[in-house]
Amino acid sequence: MSEGEKQSTNCSENLPCLNVAKDEAENCRDRCWRVTRMDVLEEFQQPDAPSLCVIFAAWLHEGLCLASSVLTSRIAEMQQSSTEIIVTCSLDGPLIAFDLSSGRPLLRFIDSPSPRKGLAFVGNDLIAVAHTSAGTGSGLINLHNWRSSTPVNQILMPVPVAPLAATSDGLHLFSGDISGRINTIFLPSGDLKRSATIHQKPVSCLEIIKEGSLLISGGDDGVLAVIPVWTLVSEESGGDLVPQVWQRLVGHAAPVTAITSGIGGGNCTVISSSLDMTCKFWNLLHGKALKTVAFPCVIYTVAMDSYESHFYAAGSDGAVYKGAMKAAGRTLRGRGQKVKPLSQKHNGPVTGIEMIRGKFLVSASEDGSIWIWDVEAEQVIMVLGQDTGSITSMIAGKLDNNGGCDRGKRKVDKGGFCGCDMSLSGSLTAKAVAETIELENMLKEAENERKRSVDTLEAAVTMYEKMLELILKEAKCHCQAIEGNRDREDDNKGY
Repeated sequence: MSEGEKQSTNCSENLPCLNVAKDEAENCRDRCWRVTRMDVLEEFQQPDAPSLCVIFAAWLHEGLCLASSVLTSRIAEMQQSSTEIIVTCSLDGPLIAFDLSSGRPLLRFIDSPSPRKGLAFVGNDLIAVAHTSAGTGSGLINLHNWRSSTPVNQILMPVPVAPLAATSDGLHLFSGDISGRINTIFLPSGDLKRSATIHQKPVSCLEIIKEGSLLISGGDDGVLAVIPVWTLVSEESGGDLVPQVWQRLVGHAAPVTAITSGIGGGNCTVISSSLDMTCKFWNLLHGKALKTVAFPCVIYTVAMDSYESHFYAAGSDGAVYKGAMKAAGRTLRGRGQKVKPLSQKHNGPVTGIEMIRGKFLVSASEDGSIWIWDVEAEQVIMVLGQDTGSITSMIAGKLDNNGGCDRGKRKVDKGGFCGCDMSLSGSLTAKAVAETIELENMLKEAENERKRSVDTLEAAVTMYEKMLELILKEAKCHCQAIEGNRDREDDNKGY
C-alpha cells in the first residue's frame, strides 16, 4: 500500500464521519464543485499529499463561498423588487402613497377623506379607508387598489366607522363604530358577517398582533378588549356566535388613542396610549399593566422598535418622545419612567408614527408634514409632504412591483418580525387559539383546585389541632384523676 493510501486509510479510520462527507461531496460533484474520486486518489498519491481533512475543508470553504454568493444575489434581488412606502390620509386632502427611498408620491387616491385610524392594508392589493357620508351621515368604507385612483368598491355601514384592521389573507376586515361594536366584513363581497358590542362607548382603535391570532380593540371607555380572531371570523352558528373576549385591560382614565404590540402571541407586550396623557404597558397573558409612563401632553400614537428595546410616542405638542422598554436586561416596572423628546418638533399634533427597517422612524402631523428620522442619531434625515392636507392616519408597508413601478402586480407586505408574515391562517388560527384558551382555562381550574385543596388541608389541620388540644386536655384530666385516686389509696393504707 502506498504512503498516500495509508495516509488516506489512517485519516478515514480516525475520522469516520469524514467518509460520509466525502461521499456527499462525490454525489454533487457535477452540480457544484466537480470533484471526482479519481481526483482525490491522485492527490493522495502525491508525495506531499494533503490529508482528507484539508481537502474537505477546501471543499467546504468553496461551497460556503458559493452559498454566500447566491444569498447575496438573492438579497439584492429582494431589495430591488420591493419598495418601502407609507400611505397617508386626511379629512381635507387626498390619500397619498409615498416612496420612502425617493420621497416622491407614487399614487393619489381621490374622494377618500378619513378620520383617525381609518386606514388599513387589505391583503396584497387593497387599501381600506373609512369615510362618513356627508349626505346621510352613515358609515362608508372605500376599497382602493394600486391600479386605480378611484375606489373599486364601497361598503355601506349603518353607522359611522373609524378604526380599521384586516386579516393577513385579506378575507376579513374589522371596523369599529360609534356604538361600541366591532363589525366583521367578508371580502371581496363586502357583506357584514358579524357585529358584536364590545365597548360601552365608541371604538377608537384596532390592532391585530403580529401572529394574527388576536384582535385588540381600544375604546372611549378607556378599556382594551382582547378577542380571538377565530371567534370573529368563524362560520359556526353564522352571525349568532358572540365573540369571546379573552381579556379586558382596565386602567386608562380617558379614551384609548392607539395600540401597538410586540411578538410573542398571547404573551406579547402591548403598549396603549390615551387622552389621559399616559402610555401603559400590558402583558396579555396575565391581563395586568406592567408600568405606566406619564407625558406632558396628550398621546395620539405609539410604536416600538423590532427589538422591543425602545418605544416612541407622540401627540398634541408635536414632539416625538423616546423611552426605554428595558433596563439592564430587566423590564422596567411601576411609574416614574423617564422619556425624552427628539430634537425637532412638528408645528402641529403628531397623528401617526411607524418604524421602518428597525432603525428609521416616520412621523406624520396634522400640519401636513412627514418626517423620516434616524433614531440612533435622533435627527430628521428626510422631509416629505406636499398638498397632503391635515394628516389623520398613516400606515407603512412594502410595495412589491415586479417589472417596474408602473407595471406588474403590486403587493403590500404588512410586515411582521424581520419582515416575515408570522400570522396563522383559517382553521389553524382557530384551532391554535381554541387550544390556547382551553389550556388557559385548564391551568386556571388547576390553580383554583390547588387553592381549594390547600384551604381544605388548612381547615383539616386546624380541626386536628383542636381535636389534639381536647385529647390532651382530657388526657391531662384523666392523669390528674388517677393521681388523685392513688393519693387517696395511700392515705387509706396509712390509717
